[in-house]
Amino acid sequence: MRTICANDFHFGDVNHEAVEKLLEHCQDTQPEKIILQELLDSYRLSSFNRVPGFGDTFADEIAYAKIFLKKLREVCPKSEIIYIESNHEIRFKQLIWNNVEELNGMSGFSIPELLGLKELDIEWKGMPDGAAKFVDNFVEDQGFLIGHFNRVRGGSGNTVRALMQKYQKNIIQGHVHRLAQIYQRVYDKTLIGIESGCLCSLYPAWIMYPDWQNGFVEIVDGEPRIYKL
Repeated sequence: MRTICANDFHFGDVNHEAVEKLLEHCQDTQPEKIILQELLDSYRLSSFNRVPGFGDTFADEIAYAKIFLKKLREVCPKSEIIYIESNHEIRFKQLIWNNVEELNGMSGFSIPELLGLKELDIEWKGMPDGAAKFVDNFVEDQGFLIGHFNRVRGGSGNTVRALMQKYQKNIIQGHVHRLAQIYQRVYDKTLIGIESGCLCSLYPAWIMYPDWQNGFVEIVDGEPRIYKL
């Protein structure tokens, strides 16, 4: 059993070379499962301060992500693909909830519909019902909880260590954009914690020289491996 975990693409500010290497690896290995997180940056939907007109539009991000997803499905026609909703995707729902509530639930006003996930046979793992903000969102595969957890601590390995202590499980955490693999002994078992890097640019305009690394994670028969790009 082979699972690929790839996250934090931020199309609009993506590292194209890293994405091409991911696609090549997927084509070569034909994983049974691919777990994706945060294709979109949703930069212009953010409530944070930003320069008006700077960066790609949300429509641009959607278009780029659709091109990637179509290519991924072409090179991996038999893979089960899961897309986990993250803090950047929920910005779209929050924009609707806070400004045009009448559009909530209408056909065409959702990330899965905008990206055409159904047509590509890609499963959407949305936030839990009733969650109005970013909360831990994950799936379980090959003994790991894999997802976007609402926790960030400084320094490689520190975030996933806190999550291992909370869940007492093996964890693969996106969100922090760093690469790390740590171990924790709990009674009679050893837990594995991984921070799975990112596929976005390491030179975003809004922060100088962040402690980020490009990469993704592969799990083969329960054994994880980090690929630094």
